[in-house]
Amino acid sequence: MSWFRKWSPQPPPPRLNTLVAYNHMADAIEAECRAMGLPGDKFVLVGVHTAAALEPPDVVYDLRRTQDAVWAGCRGAGLSPTETSSLAGAVMNRLLSAPIMVRQGHMLAVLAEEAIALNIDPMKLPVLPAGILQFLVGEEAGRAWGDRLIEVMKAKEEGRPAPPYSSDEAAAAETPHDLDKIIGALLSAGVTLKLDLMTMFMLGKHLTFRLGGEQAGAKYVEKVTALMEMTQALQKLDKACR
Repeated sequence: MSWFRKWSPQPPPPRLNTLVAYNHMADAIEAECRAMGLPGDKFVLVGVHTAAALEPPDVVYDLRRTQDAVWAGCRGAGLSPTETSSLAGAVMNRLLSAPIMVRQGHMLAVLAEEAIALNIDPMKLPVLPAGILQFLVGEEAGRAWGDRLIEVMKAKEEGRPAPPYSSDEAAAAETPHDLDKIIGALLSAGVTLKLDLMTMFMLGKHLTFRLGGEQAGAKYVEKVTALMEMTQALQKLDKACR
């Protein structure tokens, strides 16, 4: 399976530049405060001061900013330097294994770049992101994105500027999705479109490295390699039993 390990996009974004959901951060703070035995009023203050440091409010934050906010929350709650270092480190350790979140607009832009780089059939290019959105958000969202891509392609052929995003489309571009679910939707859409396995899995690999960093990409390679090896073993077993 060495062919699958050869390509590694450079430079992969560090994990601290990826996004984490606010609710995962809040849960991590509460869990680690309880594990340290902090009184209820203290961990409430940690949460309040952390949220204040993250203004303006959002549903996802990058981990680097979250790390700074947790330190600010600990200081604002009056924790000692030792308590601050211990709590902030424990919270970040939890968040480093939390689901990676990716904004929809960023995901679609990277997907388009990588699909073009892999020479995917031009007839399937507009259908692929629509299929992914259908699995992630629903059939209506997938159809709307497909319609927009057709309008953009027509405008390009006629030498016109692409139609501007509506307020709903701009809001949808900011919607975060779990990276694992994005990759699952990509593979499902690839099967529906009958992409060949090599192209489909390589697209998933490129996308995971670009959106989640080197560690996420390595995990993807491990999972896919194990899956393909198991598939080959089952095929051999099936052949031997005939």
